[in-house]
Amino acid sequence: MTTKTKDKWEEELEELPALNYNLYFGSGKDVCDKCLEFNDALIQLKSFISTLLSKQKQEIREMIEFEESKIITSKRFWLVRTEDISNVSGIGIVADGIVFPDGVAVLRWRTAGGSTGIYDSLESLEKIHGHEGKTKVKFVALSDILNKI
Repeated sequence: MTTKTKDKWEEELEELPALNYNLYFGSGKDVCDKCLEFNDALIQLKSFISTLLSKQKQEIREMIEFEESKIITSKRFWLVRTEDISNVSGIGIVADGIVFPDGVAVLRWRTAGGSTGIYDSLESLEKIHGHEGKTKVKFVALSDILNKI
């Protein structure tokens, strides 16, 4: 094992001006032992801080995920038909809908005397009204609505 001189230790520890490392210097073997103890303490402190920061990062991630889950809103959609198999609803945008955060979907038909249906899921709504791919769900952005005006 190589022994560092007091000057070498001071040079390396200059990067840590907040620490009063002069207290750790003595003479001879005492210098080496105290410096090694000090170095070990710094390594332990670095490990402790790293662990603490990792835990805090995880806690922050969990808090963000929880807050995001509270602000998830319903999604609007249109039911768009390319072919009207039933000759009732027509083609194009035939209904407006909303999917709630819990997965429940509500559909309001645009036909004369339109009706409203409530479905356990968007999948069940598509199974009933999808007509084997001839009717699609298109989620609506605000720009889509403004383009229709």
